[in-house]
Amino acid sequence: MSVGIARRRAELDRTVVLRGLLGLVGVGAIAFGVMSALDRPIADLLSAAIWFGGGIALHDGVFAPICLAVWFLVLRRLPVWVSVCGFLSVVLMVLAIPVLPREKSLPNPTVLDRNYVLGVGVALAIVWTAGIVVQLIRSMLNLKRRAVLATGTSAH
Repeated sequence: MSVGIARRRAELDRTVVLRGLLGLVGVGAIAFGVMSALDRPIADLLSAAIWFGGGIALHDGVFAPICLAVWFLVLRRLPVWVSVCGFLSVVLMVLAIPVLPREKSLPNPTVLDRNYVLGVGVALAIVWTAGIVVQLIRSMLNLKRRAVLATGTSAH
């Protein structure tokens, strides 16, 4: 058996062991969830099932088709970095929906004692700044690669 085959075999064995361990952790988490659910009243379990089923139906029936339509009509015509930043912006805004509109009318101000508008703004600024920086770096690397190809020498 050659060294390459032996190395590949060892790699495969490690992968199988890692997958097995992850599977055991997953089964343990499921068992913990089931045992925790058995302590809950039936009304709570029914409510959780309705929310879970409603979330799946809402995703498959509303959000997924809207996302596909937006991608098909708009995002696929934009540069990749703009599409990625736009997608992440939408995700951030959807995650912020529960706290943004109610920030001023909270009955207990200690429950959400953060400035969520500022937080979402900073997160959006980070996403778009990172997208621009990554695009600038990619552009510079492409220019360097073109210069190397044009001259046939290394640009070190």
